[in-house]
Amino acid sequence: MLRSVAFVACLIFGLALCAASLELAQESSHVIRHFVSFRFKPSVTQSQQQDVLNRFLALKNECVYNGFTYIQSMDGGFHISPEGFDQNMTVAVISTFPNKTVWKYYLFQDPAHAAFKQFVGPLVDLPFVFDYETTI
Repeated sequence: MLRSVAFVACLIFGLALCAASLELAQESSHVIRHFVSFRFKPSVTQSQQQDVLNRFLALKNECVYNGFTYIQSMDGGFHISPEGFDQNMTVAVISTFPNKTVWKYYLFQDPAHAAFKQFVGPLVDLPFVFDYETTI
């Protein structure tokens, strides 16, 4: 009897995990890309800029929705282009989200993202954000 109860409990727990995973699945065949770039205040040191980038990239594992991390990919780095069109932006990060539901959660409700915005706000002179849904 105890084995049967344990089996049913595991089955229910497994179904809950499956349902949560399906919620994170794509709403369409497209994903959402979130591009962020910062122009730091002149007083911000290179060490502080590196800390910002490190903390930003750590969000990939810190942002959780219904018990699961949901950012599909995230990468970023420091400006290196010699073209001169950078508008004095220093760092950029691109994040990929599987659907609009978790992307909106990230933007407006995720506590880890909210804490990061509070941390980075005083260091940034100008943020630039551009979000789009992929077309293919």
